[in-house]
Amino acid sequence: MAAARDVPPSTAFLYVPQELQINKHTIKARAPELWEVYEKHPEIFKKHYDSEYLRLIVFVYYEMLKGD
Repeated sequence: MAAARDVPPSTAFLYVPQELQINKHTIKARAPELWEVYEKHPEIFKKHYDSEYLRLIVFVYYEMLKGD
């Protein structure tokens, strides 16, 4: 990617809308039933060294299963 002009330090040039962000709060709001699964299996979704990555994988797969 190339900028048409110099971008000063600490200047935001890319914005991600809130509804596209995936984090603990958006998963709880958009998929509470999935969050219950996370809570029931802390050995995978809390204690595992890749727990954040695993939550993301499951959430994206969950969204894909919904279809268009």
